[in-house]
Amino acid sequence: QRNELSSAAAEEARLYYVAMTRARNCLHIGWEDREKHWHSLNHYRSRNANTSQTLLSPFKRVFVSWPAKTEQVRTGLQDYIEQKVSSGDRLIRRDKDLSHEGKMIAKLSTEGARRLGAGNMQTDFVVSNIVRYRCGRYYRENNPGLYEDLDTQMKRKEWFYTVLVEPV
Repeated sequence: QRNELSSAAAEEARLYYVAMTRARNCLHIGWEDREKHWHSLNHYRSRNANTSQTLLSPFKRVFVSWPAKTEQVRTGLQDYIEQKVSSGDRLIRRDKDLSHEGKMIAKLSTEGARRLGAGNMQTDFVVSNIVRYRCGRYYRENNPGLYEDLDTQMKRKEWFYTVLVEPV
């Protein structure tokens, strides 16, 4: 049964990847309890009495702060991410800050830093992807608190760049 679950999880991941890479204009992704548990690195058992599934694989990527707040935009962080940062680049971690060639490009969440343990001057992260994140009407309506924190310029453009990182 374990091989069947692994196979089903691999197929689900493959389909997810296909959906992400084939989306032309917009991709909306729904996160239910299962995915939220997986994201927070907690085990999840389905509520269906006939099955009992546990997501065993840890969520590899680490979520970091959104670099689209006014202070970050005014210091050129959006331009820096767009022009200087590439997938595969190594990052230096100092406590919660992640730096790329001496420029702080992201902060770990307090929870993320806690889960990863103390860190000081470690090159233990890599940029896994640079995402052009949409923050238009859907984002505004579904994330009003986060939307309010965005820089006015980013709100007008309706998108910004952010990095996804993962431990090496």
